[in-house]
Amino acid sequence: MRTCGLPPAADALSIDQLMLRLHENDQGLQSRNVLEKYKERVKGRPQWHTPSQQQPASESNNKSNTNSPHIDIQVLSLGQQPKMSLTIRKVLIPTHGDPSVVTLTTSTLPNPSSSEVQLKTLYSSMGGSDILMRQGIYPLQQKAPLTPGYTLIGRVYKNGSRAKKFNEGTLVACLCVYNGQATYSNQPEKHLVRVPEGVDLQQAVALVLDWSTAYGLAYRGAEITPGKRVFIHGLSGSVGYALLTFCKKQGASVYGTAAAHNHAAVREAGATPFVYTDKEWMGVMKAMGGAHVVYDALGFASWDESWSILSSDEGHLVGYGGNLNSLNGDKPRGNKLQIAKLLAKGMVPFCPYRTSFFYIDRDQKTYKPNLEALFEMLAKGEIKVPVRKVWRLEEVPEAHRVWAKGPGVGVVVVKVAEDGM
Repeated sequence: MRTCGLPPAADALSIDQLMLRLHENDQGLQSRNVLEKYKERVKGRPQWHTPSQQQPASESNNKSNTNSPHIDIQVLSLGQQPKMSLTIRKVLIPTHGDPSVVTLTTSTLPNPSSSEVQLKTLYSSMGGSDILMRQGIYPLQQKAPLTPGYTLIGRVYKNGSRAKKFNEGTLVACLCVYNGQATYSNQPEKHLVRVPEGVDLQQAVALVLDWSTAYGLAYRGAEITPGKRVFIHGLSGSVGYALLTFCKKQGASVYGTAAAHNHAAVREAGATPFVYTDKEWMGVMKAMGGAHVVYDALGFASWDESWSILSSDEGHLVGYGGNLNSLNGDKPRGNKLQIAKLLAKGMVPFCPYRTSFFYIDRDQKTYKPNLEALFEMLAKGEIKVPVRKVWRLEEVPEAHRVWAKGPGVGVVVVKVAEDGM
């Protein structure tokens, strides 16, 4: 990119001369348009001079400093002309509320900032965070209007001026928190992770949040060793099934809750399932000596119940999520107070139990290495992600209406676009 400073310089041209040069070069369209407007604005003022017409240096410099306006014209070489802003399709939550507020709309996406990358989204995911954001009770969330989509996998469409890490067309993943359910979005380059070509993208998008959360829960959130009894709420969900997988890999005996119609799939994966609502699981776990670790994404009353089944010699209750009310269709409630209560339980002196609340964040030092390890496992066939349902972008409003209904194990995926630039 070349910057032309006007006026006058040692090689300055008159406006008419420079416009003639630009007209001879098809790459100067934008600069010609700017100059046309500028010429109209300065009509009647003294013209600038070519070198052969230069006034004495002292006089010229004085006029330049005191009377002459200055304009920077960027002349772009072929291939450097910026792509125009895009018209995109996206899911929109214009206001917090029930599923009826979710809609599909069109919008204009500006060019990425210098440190951003513009991505063409292929897949996003849908989970409890989408439901809580729609209700306006997700911790520290952006207020409506917003576009959901906590994760995305897509291809680099355009780089900002200082974004140099990925070439156009590179397949990447992003824990974006918002805007995953849009055909294109601008994301910070520093938060992008390369995705191996050839992996199943519907499975891969589940790794970005759900399986990364489960990986952290299983390997950092609690101590899992062979023979320990681990109880997981929501075994048939995307995070729950991933937790089951990683706890079994470490030799634990896994129990947990799941909808009755998903029990066969959970048993096949190696866990013992119970129905949450009949509370039989509480008696059974107490009878066998309790659970050494309980992972509970439900929150509220469920954390009290999970506390009651902890093993008396060593018990650790790990909370995350807080989806009980959204799953039951009850009035939405924030869970900040419940999290404080959970943590306070584990601070009682001489109490044999531990409590913690787990979350992942894309700025954590462990996030990218863990996700890269998961992509490698997927590429090698060491893990297999069950896909419960694939919705098209225009079907997301319906997905909100039927959330938590129907059979199926694993991740819910939103297909945003076909691959290919």
